Amino acid sequence: MDLVYTITSGYLECQNEKINISFALVFLENGVYKIETLLTDNSIYEKNESNHYYKIVGLTEKKYKIECQDLFLTRHEGGNNKVTFICEGYIKLHAPERKLYYDDEKDMDRKQNIWYVELENFNTKFANSTETKKFIRGAESDDNFFDFAFDHTETAWVIDGLEGNGNYFKLKLIQNKNSENILLDFRNHKEPRSYCILYYEDYLKIKYELISILSFINGARVKIRKEYIGRYHGQSNNQYTSEIEINYSFIKKNDDQHNSYIPINFHHSFSNEIFREIFFRSFVKFQRINKILDLESLIFSLNVSSQTIGVEERYFILITALERIAKKYSNHLAVESKGMIDEDIFSNEIKPNLIKAILPVKSIDEPSWSRMNAIISNLNINHTSTNKSLTNFLEYAKIPINKNVKSLIKRERNLAVHEGIVGKSHGEMFQNYLKLDHLLRDCILNLIEYFSHRDRRYMYATKEEFEEVNPKNYTKDVDSYDIR
Repeated sequence: MDLVYTITSGYLECQNEKINISFALVFLENGVYKIETLLTDNSIYEKNESNHYYKIVGLTEKKYKIECQDLFLTRHEGGNNKVTFICEGYIKLHAPERKLYYDDEKDMDRKQNIWYVELENFNTKFANSTETKKFIRGAESDDNFFDFAFDHTETAWVIDGLEGNGNYFKLKLIQNKNSENILLDFRNHKEPRSYCILYYEDYLKIKYELISILSFINGARVKIRKEYIGRYHGQSNNQYTSEIEINYSFIKKNDDQHNSYIPINFHHSFSNEIFREIFFRSFVKFQRINKILDLESLIFSLNVSSQTIGVEERYFILITALERIAKKYSNHLAVESKGMIDEDIFSNEIKPNLIKAILPVKSIDEPSWSRMNAIISNLNINHTSTNKSLTNFLEYAKIPINKNVKSLIKRERNLAVHEGIVGKSHGEMFQNYLKLDHLLRDCILNLIEYFSHRDRRYMYATKEEFEEVNPKNYTKDVDSYDIR
């Protein structure tokens, strides 16, 4: 456990109550921040104990403003009033005020920039290389054919819903110089002003959609470790810096399994096309569909399933996710609110006669009569069956409803949900899981109109069947076929 910050003055806050503290120590262990301090006044602890989150605000010994959010109380020593917290939120650092350049001073009232976002557990091959020119005795050398490396990926990025700030941005992925993490680089101040500037407040509006779609193409959950914001940024000893830095606190863990259905780590030319397709052409569609069907929840289930040990567990997670998104689609269409016949006719003519017909049952078996009465009352509601809901959604997502897919809907789903059977053998279980996994990923990709590489390990439909339901689908499969 490393000591990273020493707070020399500040206050501890909980439920809008504050007490001053003379110091606090901030430690870092395996990605998690821990804070220790001494309380001079015990009242805030006695009132709140561990029922609420705490917050510490203060100054560090280097005069940085520091804010420690979402502190969970883990220990209190009654003898000396020492308390220990684990940070379940973030540590925010604000650099000491410094004299700005003239151009910066003119922009002091502008919105805060977002410069970098540090991603943990993101795995990709870079698509673009940085050209380095060599000069020998003042003359440029041509001997640099092999002197390059793919060290970043950049793409245009179109965003929906950012009022007053345009929608055309530049996104670059680079390697962090002192860790395995990847940086999203939003700087474009040196670029021709063909791109819009992404401000921090606009970034916050699309932050979770951005992380969700990155997690989807990554095939494993991506987390934000750090955000660099403010009026300025820089580098010092291979460290990236900015006026304000937000460090998120969570256990450092890189997933062993990265689903390769979207092969961003297969070849640099693939990742180049994939990022352009996702962020330039498909991100806006992702935003719009996500508002209706909650694609973020489906992506979360896909990534949890990929990290789960055991085919049965993976299958149950995904079949639940499929039923959930199909239900959302049914609700969106409002098909369940319509009666099969006119409600007035049913209530005034049909229902009274049916109730009259079963009335003798009441004297024979009243509980049975009550159940029959309830059935009659709900008889006119157009209950869409689960099979029909699933079929409707898959048709909407341009999935071929062939014999193989019908078997998933009618037979395999029923056996799994009602009898706990995913397959007769391990091979059949794994095949059924792959079918469901690929089908759900295709649902997302078809809905956002992504037409680039897909790495299928199991073919649940033929090339002709894919083309018939989705003629635009120019999917390039790495290991199976080119559907172009």
